[in-house]
Amino acid sequence: RAGKHHHTQLYIDGAAVERVSSVKFLGVHPADDLTSTTNTTAVIKRAQLRLYPLRSLRKAGFPTVHLTTFYRGTIESILTYGITSWFGSCRAYEQRQLNRIVKTASRII
Repeated sequence: RAGKHHHTQLYIDGAAVERVSSVKFLGVHPADDLTSTTNTTAVIKRAQLRLYPLRSLRKAGFPTVHLTTFYRGTIESILTYGITSWFGSCRAYEQRQLNRIVKTASRII
């Protein structure tokens, strides 16, 4: 529907409850409009930050087995945590960004 619905203010023990657009719950960011953009952005940012240590390990001469273990323990675990709850609502460009991280990691390894 075109417009946003305005709900009445909720009170608990006489105190007004603040309405937020997104909240972090168990590491996943569900949004009030059921989109996964907030969560996907956070996942992409966290996974990209882990690419630098992977590059550093590769530059230091670590074997491929150790690099793969590092990838699975840090980057892959970030990308796949709670994936069943948020990946279905990802937009195409968000899926491309996630795939780009996987491709970059595979080139580093």
